[in-house]
Amino acid sequence: MDLFTDEAIGIISQYSKGIPRIINILCDTALVYGYADNLKIIEKEVVENVIQERESTGVFSGISEENLDGLDLSDPNVIPVPSSWQSQFDTVVNRLEGLENRLNHIEKQIDNIKNYRDERDVIVVDLFKMLKENMENRLKTLLEIVRLQKKETLRIKQSNGENFEKPKRFSMTGKI
Repeated sequence: MDLFTDEAIGIISQYSKGIPRIINILCDTALVYGYADNLKIIEKEVVENVIQERESTGVFSGISEENLDGLDLSDPNVIPVPSSWQSQFDTVVNRLEGLENRLNHIEKQIDNIKNYRDERDVIVVDLFKMLKENMENRLKTLLEIVRLQKKETLRIKQSNGENFEKPKRFSMTGKI
């Protein structure tokens, strides 16, 4: 079973002018497109879409017969370069520099966020320590209130002459 229709192969052959690198790029990209669309066979429309997409990004623009004169196209190390590519190269360099600047700016923002997060974490830990201390103080205060209430209840019972028995305390050894 063929992966490409005859029409798709004809378009690849015509457009690539037999240049192995361009054939490879076209076929590889067409296969990726086909996989993404869950296609079993790559039709000519897929190859046309690949060519159109590549030309719109400048990958295949400017390659013509006069650019190929004197080149050994069978050598995979030979890459035909159109004369109009210098301006495109300059544009790409400028865009890369802009992307590097944006990347540096984003890295600085990430560092700032990390620093803020670290500072925030320290504050949260301090707040939890304060909360713990506050809760411990409240517990101590409540225990003291309960102790004082028991003491006051005992004093009132004693002053009223009520007979009471102190609760016995048991130990783990069984001795009192």
